[in-house]
Amino acid sequence: MDWCTEGTPSLVTAPVVTRHPRALESVATHYCPGCGHGITQRLLANALDELGVRERTVGVAAIGCSVLIYNYLDVDFQELPHGRAPAGATGIKRARPDLVVFTYQGDGDLAAIGTAEIVHAAARSENITVIFVNNCVYGMTGGQMAPTTLVGQRSETCREGRDPKLHGYPVRVAEMLATLDGAVYLERVSVTHPENVKAAYRAIRKAFAYQLEDRGFSLVEVLSPCPTNWGMTPSEAVRWIDEVVSRYYPLGVIKDCAPVHFAHLLEHPPAESPGAKLHGFHYETVAGPEADESGRLTRPQQPFGRRGGRWTAISSKDFQPESRPESGSQAESGGAAGSAGDPTPEDP
Repeated sequence: MDWCTEGTPSLVTAPVVTRHPRALESVATHYCPGCGHGITQRLLANALDELGVRERTVGVAAIGCSVLIYNYLDVDFQELPHGRAPAGATGIKRARPDLVVFTYQGDGDLAAIGTAEIVHAAARSENITVIFVNNCVYGMTGGQMAPTTLVGQRSETCREGRDPKLHGYPVRVAEMLATLDGAVYLERVSVTHPENVKAAYRAIRKAFAYQLEDRGFSLVEVLSPCPTNWGMTPSEAVRWIDEVVSRYYPLGVIKDCAPVHFAHLLEHPPAESPGAKLHGFHYETVAGPEADESGRLTRPQQPFGRRGGRWTAISSKDFQPESRPESGSQAESGGAAGSAGDPTPEDP
């Protein structure tokens, strides 16, 4: 007897919710259980299919766990040495501006040996899309400390945890690039649960749409779990991103089209309030002289030459996600795509 009652869709008549992306090869991947690379590449393939640009897309593979992406996406690929993907993508895009060009890079590749390439590609506003997968560690080579490893986080090269006095502080790549006028669109997302995955897809698709509109440089930073090198189960790794990693690397739009002119902002700082934030930074007022190590009162020199206040990155303790509507008909989800700053400027 048919288990379906009258009026209830059967497995045969039920509507198709999703299909295997044409841009995604039907092969098994080498990624560890719980790794976020597989989800990120599925979202990338979906975006290329939806925009109809698969046949004219060229990807540039980096060195790291992501290097074998050329086996998983059905598009043309180039592979470059450590950190050089943005330079290669620049050459491809300038020689063939009709192509859709993207790089797919991990934090060890992009934020360490590739720092110069990513900074100057953004400064030149190269019309490319960068998918930046941040798992806070060197994954492929055994779990060494990366530029993005959190303070206190243990790795193979900092067994007692990252010490800022010895190793320096983690690098917030998106916030750093936001200071460059050439960077058009910067957003940080994660792939930890369905709402975050949907927000990540919207960000990746938007980054490619901006390239098709010739707007300039865009980067989507994806917080990705690495259970193997973190010594966690997949569920523990996902929870650690939600509760720890995303507090130091807050999710949301860091910058969207409008350039960040800090010199102008310092002449006209926003009102000092919990909401006085812009593109991942807030204006901090220094009330008066402070005591140094010797107990002497002194007024610290402030950045950008302004006395009495300074722009500082939002710390984990005072960051509170805010809802941000996405330009167009779709809306960002409040928890997954909360902003680190004021509402996104309208598209020009």
